[in-house]
Amino acid sequence: MHVHIVYFLYEIQPNELKSTYILDAKAIGFGCPALLDLEQSIGTKDYITSVVTDSDIISRMSGPTIANMFLDIMSHDWADSALLDLELMLDHVGKKLPLLDKKTILKWANDTITTKYKPHFDSITKSRMNQVLYPPGNCIHLWRNGIGWSGKYHIIISLYAKLCTSINTFVFPSTQSGTYTPCSFFDSVEFSRTLIDDHLLEPGYHTALLGLAREVKGLNFQFDHDLMGLSE
Repeated sequence: MHVHIVYFLYEIQPNELKSTYILDAKAIGFGCPALLDLEQSIGTKDYITSVVTDSDIISRMSGPTIANMFLDIMSHDWADSALLDLELMLDHVGKKLPLLDKKTILKWANDTITTKYKPHFDSITKSRMNQVLYPPGNCIHLWRNGIGWSGKYHIIISLYAKLCTSINTFVFPSTQSGTYTPCSFFDSVEFSRTLIDDHLLEPGYHTALLGLAREVKGLNFQFDHDLMGLSE
């Protein structure tokens, strides 16, 4: 909500207020929705920072991206993967039931998929809609690197630590710093098993930021306050 308020103060307030007050308001959004067009998003980079965890769908979600995701799913050609799964299953089952004719079964499966399903994959339009909404301002992307978490900008951890701990300074070594991710990067839904969890507090943002902190501070590092208990 505070992101919307800051945007209002800078962009929507009457001109007479702009000339009367000097604004020094800034906002940091965690999992902020895609809510501005590209030009507006870039225009807020001086006072809004958006943090996006891995595959967070909310920061990528709009009508076009959801439609494009469904088109991608419906047009995904799974034929080769299905035939490979079937072949591996037949190899395993064939050890106990050697009477199975593997070649005949695979040929039947291939013919069935080719005639019944392949035309469906090809019938789905290849064109996709353009994204119209993006998360606001400068974007910082936290992502899983296969063994842990990586981050694009180390100062966000310092800001996060000040919010939920008594630590006054929490600065990563220079090797942990990086560059901002352009908001235009989040122009499509990243279809993954974690696209909803990545938007939530405990499995998403808290886990990502804690994991990123432990990359530097050690595996036993904990924030001073239990963030998940603050709402109780």
